[in-house]
Parts: sequence; C-alpha cells; structure tokens
Amino acid sequence: MVFNNEQRNALTYGEGPCMVLAGPGSGKTFTIAARVGYLIERLEVRPEEILVVTFSKMASLEMKNRFQEMTDYRYGGVSFGTFHGIFYGILKWAGVIKGDALLKEFEKQELIRETLKNVEIPESEVIDEDLGESLLGAISKVKNELKHLEELEEVRISGIPLKEVYEQYEELKGKQGKIDFEDMIHLCYELFTQKKDVLKLWQKRFKYILVDEFQDVNKAQYELIKLLALPENNLFIVGDDDQSIYRFRGATPHIMEQFTKDFKGCKQLLLNVNYRSTGFIVGSAARVIKKNKQRFKKEIKALKESPETVHVQEVADVNEEAEYVAALIKEQLASDVPAKEIAVLYRTGMEALVVAELLQKADIPICYKDTLPNLYSHFILKDFLSYLRLAGKEYKRVHFYRIMNKPLRYLSKQCVKAEAFTPAEIETYYQDKEYMVNRVSTLFWDLKMIADKPPYLALDYIYNKMGYKDYLKEHGAKYMVSFSKLEEVVQEALEQAKGFTTIAEWCQMAEEMGQAKRNESQTSENEGVVLSSYHRAKGLEYDTVILLRSNEGVIPHRKASSVEAIEEERRLFYVGMTRAKRKLVITYVQEKNGKAISPSRFVQDLLISS
Repeated sequence: MVFNNEQRNALTYGEGPCMVLAGPGSGKTFTIAARVGYLIERLEVRPEEILVVTFSKMASLEMKNRFQEMTDYRYGGVSFGTFHGIFYGILKWAGVIKGDALLKEFEKQELIRETLKNVEIPESEVIDEDLGESLLGAISKVKNELKHLEELEEVRISGIPLKEVYEQYEELKGKQGKIDFEDMIHLCYELFTQKKDVLKLWQKRFKYILVDEFQDVNKAQYELIKLLALPENNLFIVGDDDQSIYRFRGATPHIMEQFTKDFKGCKQLLLNVNYRSTGFIVGSAARVIKKNKQRFKKEIKALKESPETVHVQEVADVNEEAEYVAALIKEQLASDVPAKEIAVLYRTGMEALVVAELLQKADIPICYKDTLPNLYSHFILKDFLSYLRLAGKEYKRVHFYRIMNKPLRYLSKQCVKAEAFTPAEIETYYQDKEYMVNRVSTLFWDLKMIADKPPYLALDYIYNKMGYKDYLKEHGAKYMVSFSKLEEVVQEALEQAKGFTTIAEWCQMAEEMGQAKRNESQTSENEGVVLSSYHRAKGLEYDTVILLRSNEGVIPHRKASSVEAIEEERRLFYVGMTRAKRKLVITYVQEKNGKAISPSRFVQDLLISS
C-alpha cells in the first residue's frame, strides 16, 4: 500500500488526541482503516479496545471492509458502528430501553399534533406542517445541545412556549414507552454521568476511539465521546469543517475548533491531496468555499489535471434546463461514460421533476437516491386536471365532485347524481335559490373562459382568478400542511405546463404521469443515472456531476437568512461540486413563471474573478 506523507503522518500517530482535517477525495477512509491496522500490528493494541464511529451504516460497513482487506481478515473484535447504533446497544445492555422502542417518523408527527392540542396557541399563528416541524426541530436541538428545561423558560417558537411543548411531548412519548432518535445519545449521556461504574467499564473496553466525519457531530455526541475517551484521551478525529452540512441536526463546523480548545496541545494534521477531482474542479470549489469566514484555512491540491474546465450553463427556463441536461447525459453515455457515473444533484426534489420526466421519456435508466415527489399524483394536480376536463365539456360527476367546493361554493352532491350531467341540470336543481344559481353560472362561465387558453394560462386562471389559491390557504391551515409547500407545487405545475400547447395534450400527460411509478429505479443494480439531493450525495463521487437549478432562492435556499445559514448553504454547494471527478456542469435558469431570477451567488463567485 502506498501512502503520501500526510496520510502516513496521520495513520502512524501515536497516543493522545489528534485532529485530522481531511479535504474532499483525500483518502480518509483509507487512512482511518490503515490506522486501525497500525494500532493493532505496531502499537500492539487489542482489537477489542478499538472503537471506530461513523455516521451511516454504509460508511461503517465500508470502513470495516477496507480494514479487513488491508489486514487480510486476520483481526476480529474491532467495533465499527454509527453513533446511534453503538449507544443504542449500550442502552439495551444497561436495561435502559427494551424491545423496539424507537419512534418512527410518522409517529413523531402524530405526537406533535397531539401535543399541540394541549398547549395554548396564539390566534395569529397558523397551525401547519411547518409549525410541527419547527417544534420537533427545536425539541431535537434541546437534546442535541444538552440544554436544561430551565433554559427554555423564555423560549418561544411562533409564540408558543417551547418548555410547555417539550414537557407535553415527552409525557406523551413516555406513556407509549418510546424514545426518539435524539434520546439514544441523551439517555446514554445521562447513564454515563449518573453511573460512574458503567462509564468506567466502557472506558476500559474502548481505549482507542476513532471518529469519522467529525464535522457532523453535535454537542451531545461530542460530550459523550469525550466521556468515553477518558482518561487516556486516545481520541483520533477526522473531518472537514467545509463539509459540515447538518446544522438542522445540531451539527456545526465550530465543533472542530472546539476540539482544539478542549484538548490543548492536540496534534493537528491535514490531508490536502485530492485524488478524486481534476485541478479545475478543485480550484473552482476552493473559490466558492473560501468566501466562508468561519473555517480552517486550507490549501487543497489536485493530483489529476485535465484540460476541461468547470462549465456554467445559463438556460431560459426549467424546460430548457431539462432538455440541456438530457442532451448532455446522452452525450456522456455516447462517450462511454457509464450511467451510474453520471449524477444530477439538486437542493430539493421539486427541482428534479422535469429532468426526471424527460429522462424517463428518453428511456435513460435512473437510480433515485431520494424519493422525488410525483407532481401529478398530488391532489393539486388532480384538482387542476378535473377543472380542465370540465372546461373541455367533459361533464363527469367524478370531476365535478372533486372541485365543486374548491373554493367553497356550498354546492351539494345532490345536485349531480348521474355519472354525466349538464350545467343546466345543476342550475335547475338550485332554481329556487338565486344566489346559488349565480354561483353555478359563475363557475361554468369561468370554465368557458379557460377552455381555449394554453395550459399555463388556464392553470394560472384557476389558481389566481377562481379562488383556488384561497382554498389552498384554508386547506393548509386545517390539515397542518405548509401553504408555501403547496404553492411550490402550483408554481412547478405552472412552469411545466409551458411545454404544452393544448389543454387536451396536458390532460393526457397529467393522467399518464399521475399513474407512473416515478421513484422506482429502472434498474435493480444501481446502474442508472443518479438523481440525488446534495445531502444524500455527501461522501459519494461520480465521473460527471450536474448541479441543477443553481439560482438564488434555491441554493442558497430562500429560507436561509442568517450568516450561519448562508455559510452552510455554501458548504452544501461545495459538497456538490467536489463530488465530480472529471466533468462538472452547473446550470441556472433566467426566469420562472414569467419572473426573472438570478443565478446563485455561489455561481457568481465562479464567474467573477477574485
């Protein structure tokens, strides 16, 4: 095995605390696995005394396999696992939890909805999905930061006392005998701080601790690892503050700086050779990330050079973007780049819908790393479809029932009983109520108005002129669904409708796509073009990477307003860029739904020399 000087310095480090800054593609998995072998073979550490902690089961398995291959499968007993896997096991061993106690995500959502029934909510506050997510996020943060309830006395989320919500949530959860994801670390910390004999036992068990992706550690995890590493402090951490992208989980790039303060005199090493990407990609990524203020300054150099520069592509709209991406992918496939070596990365799944549809139509195999929303199976699109079918004089009861009170028109199902009907029959039903006749005639007059419009203008008319927007606001408040997310569905539908000239054409497509199984990868062997969010792509690499919809409001996300949030979005973009080995293409659109939108400030960093 061949190591560069930096890797060799890291893997042969002796005892005591050590922090390794590992740039993208610098061989950190290789280095950590080799260090485990070095501890056993050169420092004569017993395998049972070594703990290697990662953040995903896949990473843990990869690390274990790499170690076993390096050492010809001679050593068993080393503990490889995730934070939650390791400490969940300790809790079970100690009898703190029994059986399958972990809450599923939908159970957490049900609990927070139940909790909100028992707390006072300001009249001005809309109870929707965003509120529930905000409260669950705040509860998680309390646990991840090891806060005491007394610290929550003055804390309010959307005017709601967090302390009261926290107590209610925990009480309901306790009655079910369940724990949530954050409890695994929180309860283990309590176990170690309250039962010193238990802590001492596990300290003797794990005398050497190696932590991968340390930039993703939150305060509770960090404090727990510090306890476990005592008294020898043989704590070897590897990470990259520039790739810290889980702030919503309580992780922060500052944790690596904190490590150097808590372990004064700790060894600091840098893996600065990128074996993955070309010089142009590494240099471009550096231009973006250096704009962040809170980071360890580091110079990463590329081993590979290539004449191909990073390409930034401006397109008119999302449809042109999808056509450009599909053509580029076909070009790469024709150049013998395997489909699985091509990745299209996006901030949220909504941005990938048009591309996904176009690739499917072109019979290009796709491997989904995320569950993309099927736009046309959404109730909003089904409502639009019924409106347009009625506008085309397809007077079927199923279509009428679907939209007759969206918005509320006080229409009764009794006015249409047969499978087919005529507008005149409904007016006859309400002939004794002039105000209802007016509502019916207004509805069918509006439908006549949109009958000959292009699909985009027809949908826009339904949304903005026929009261559908007001209906969605009421629906969101009633069912705890964020109106902003509902509006995002509408805007995406409007944008996609621009590609069609007639309502009949759009309706046929909408029905077909509504029944399509979008999220089933077209190959069972992950041989397709990868569609993935930035978050899910972390730690992976591809020959060709396309960063989709690189616009302001997308990345950085429109909700990112603070300095910390913007810096995290920049790190996210950096992670996306550094997934590429040979070819990196960044696209942005000029307008959406008739409005001009700007390229991302991160793209501007690339376009403007500095």
